[in-house]
Amino acid sequence: MSEVTLTEPVIDVTPKAILKIKQAFEKQGVKGGLRLGVLGGGCSGLSYQFKFDTKPRATDKKFLFDGVEVWVDPKSLLYLNGMVLDYKESLMQSGFEFDNRMPRKAVVAELRSPLKFSVMMTCWQCAAEAESALLCPHCHALQPPPGDYFTFFGLPRKLAIDTERLQVHFYELSRKLHPDKYSRKSERERGYSTAATAILNDGWRTLKNPVLRAEYLLTQEGLEMAEQRTKDVPPELLEEVFDLNMALEELRSGDDSAKKELSAARDRFAAMMVLSDAELQRNFLRWDNEGGEGGEGGNEALGAIRALLNRRRYISNLIRDVEKELS
Repeated sequence: MSEVTLTEPVIDVTPKAILKIKQAFEKQGVKGGLRLGVLGGGCSGLSYQFKFDTKPRATDKKFLFDGVEVWVDPKSLLYLNGMVLDYKESLMQSGFEFDNRMPRKAVVAELRSPLKFSVMMTCWQCAAEAESALLCPHCHALQPPPGDYFTFFGLPRKLAIDTERLQVHFYELSRKLHPDKYSRKSERERGYSTAATAILNDGWRTLKNPVLRAEYLLTQEGLEMAEQRTKDVPPELLEEVFDLNMALEELRSGDDSAKKELSAARDRFAAMMVLSDAELQRNFLRWDNEGGEGGEGGNEALGAIRALLNRRRYISNLIRDVEKELS
C-alpha cells in the first residue's frame, strides 16, 4: 500500500455525533477525549478505532469540536484526512459511523456496522485498561457502577425493551453484586457493591414497569413530569369529570341511586386507561424507531408520551376516587 502524503490534515464530527458523545461522557462520568485511529486487521487490512481515552499522547494531533476533544495519532492521521464521524439511525440499528468523504484509492478501510460506544476505563485496582464494565476483566475487581439504569443493565436506550432479558440480567447481577460477596473485600469494593445493589433494585423496579420506564426516560431527557392538580382537567374529559363530580356529590348527600352511575363511570375510565396504554405503546415504538437516541422526531415523540402519561395519571386518580366512594 502506497503512503499518502497530506498537508493540513482535517477531520470533522457532525453536530449529531458531538451531541451523542457528550451524552455518553455525561452518563458514564468519563473525563477526557475521543480517540480516533486506524488499526491493522479486518478483511481489507485496516479497521477504524473509536474509543474514549483519559488523556492525549504527546504526539497526538488534537481537534476541538464544540467542547469535545478528539485525538488522532500521526500515523492514523495520514489515512483519516477528510474523515467525518457521524451518528446514524435506522429501523434495524443505530450507532457511530465513519464516512471518508475524500476519495483515496490507496486506502480502503473496513467499516464495522453498527459501531457502538467503546468507553475505555482504567481499573482502580490493577490499572489495566478495558471497556467499561462492572467487573474488571483482568483482576475481577468491582468498578464504580454507572448511574444510568439502561447502561447498568446493558440495555439499549429504548422504551419498548425486552423485559425477559431485563429479568435475566437482574437475577444475574443480584448474585454477582450482593454485599455478602464483598464482606471481606476492600472498603472501596464494599462501597461499590452497596451502591450497585441500590442502582440494581431501583433500576429493576423502574424499567420493568412501562409507565415508570417512560417517566424515567423523560426525566433523563430533561422533561420532568408536571405535578398533577385536580383543576388540570384534560379538555376531552371535561364533560365526564363534570358528570362524575355531580354523581359524587349526590352519593355523599345520601342518594344511593348515584352508585349505579358511578360504577358506569368507573368502567368508562378503566376503558380509557386501556386505550391510553395502547397509545403509549405506539408512541414508545415511535420514539424507538424515529426519535430515540437523538433522532429528529425525538421531541415530538416525547411530548406525546408526556401528554399521555399526564392524562393516564389523571384518569387513574379519577378511578381511585370513585372506588373510594363505592367501597
